[in-house]
Amino acid sequence: MNASTERRAQAQVDSLTVFIAGDAPSSRQAMAHLTGVLDSIGIPPERLQVVDVLTDPGAALDAGALVTPSLQIKRGERARWFLGDLTDQRDLLAFLS
Repeated sequence: MNASTERRAQAQVDSLTVFIAGDAPSSRQAMAHLTGVLDSIGIPPERLQVVDVLTDPGAALDAGALVTPSLQIKRGERARWFLGDLTDQRDLLAFLS
């Protein structure tokens, strides 16, 4: 991904929320992959909101999170979801750009 694509991806993200289930292996794996991808495209970690559905189920229900791990990205009024353990770097990069 080139510098202009990185800046565009970062600028277009209003909110980025990952929904995990505590310290489950799939949650740890998803967080490791996601933080690596975010770093590679220049999105700082403080832009990522982490919701643990075990400690805050209301936030997950309000957002419409049905599975964990999952990633929600909002651009304006539009919300999109990426479901699963976030291991497919190419798909995750395409989702974020």
